[in-house]
Amino acid sequence: MNLQPRDWHFLALLLLFPLLVDAQEEFLVVSYNVENFLTPSNWQDSTEYTRPEDRITVAAFKEKASSISRALRLMAGRHSLGLIGLCEVDSRRVLNELVYQTPLKQGNYSILHHDSPDHRGIDVALLYQRNLLRLRNVRWLGVHLPSDTSIYPTRELLYASFLLPHADTLHVVQCHLPSQMTAQVNPVVVPAVLAQLQHVLDSVRSVSPQAKIVVMGDMNMPVTDPQLATLSDTNYENAKRQNKLLNWALFLPDSLTYPTYNYKGEWSKIDAFFLSPQLLDSTGWHCHPYHWDYSFLLEKDLEYGGNKPRRTRKGIAFRSGYSDHLPIGLLLRYR
Repeated sequence: MNLQPRDWHFLALLLLFPLLVDAQEEFLVVSYNVENFLTPSNWQDSTEYTRPEDRITVAAFKEKASSISRALRLMAGRHSLGLIGLCEVDSRRVLNELVYQTPLKQGNYSILHHDSPDHRGIDVALLYQRNLLRLRNVRWLGVHLPSDTSIYPTRELLYASFLLPHADTLHVVQCHLPSQMTAQVNPVVVPAVLAQLQHVLDSVRSVSPQAKIVVMGDMNMPVTDPQLATLSDTNYENAKRQNKLLNWALFLPDSLTYPTYNYKGEWSKIDAFFLSPQLLDSTGWHCHPYHWDYSFLLEKDLEYGGNKPRRTRKGIAFRSGYSDHLPIGLLLRYR
């Protein structure tokens, strides 16, 4: 049989079609604290950082960008990496470098970033595949302390909504809650952030009571902390009845989740997903736990024993590595 060029073109499309369909029916959502992904101090527009531990050369920065890209791509494996939430970035320029100058450029990502009022200048951001998710709305929400009209100098909440294939909407809040040190100095800060988050959730549900919501990020507290119980539950029926989110790490059995942060030899789960119960419904877009081998992100802990995340800092010295956090992921699948 002699095939004409147009026949070969048609055959190629037939072979490619299942891959295109799969990309539209399932994708990976990731949240990753990338540990001080900062503008190199010798770039001309870098004026924000003066502390020695915040300085980084262009060569070291590019190595870190490449490492973050590698971690995300290896994490995704064969899955489409549709939505990426990041913590501890400081500028649009570092995100441009990550998205357009590393192999992540193959993902056709758009960037959501805003310079926050954080006293260290570190922000949250979202990267999304624009051929998969269509941005509907985005807002950055500062934190007000009680009886104070000014914005507190901490990370903002990043809220975005996306139109998914099959005409569904996904609401996302990327978080990086204040540190434990900040919470000790000013105990009202974390409750104020959680109150702002609750306000976002109430606003979304007032318009769409069955909204599909993902709250994710670095909570800077264990997922078992009672403060998180104000907006979440570990039981599906309770969460649905009380109009709360589902604490994903505590809802899943231990075999399907893992700790993300190691401090002095003690592992804890502080990077987390909180999901609206509607994302566990059996029809439409819904969430599944994600299994992957993160061992390449670890190194031996010579001081406390066991393993720990291989970070890019040791004191003020830069070294090859990834982050002091492990990324977390879940599969969003259409049925």
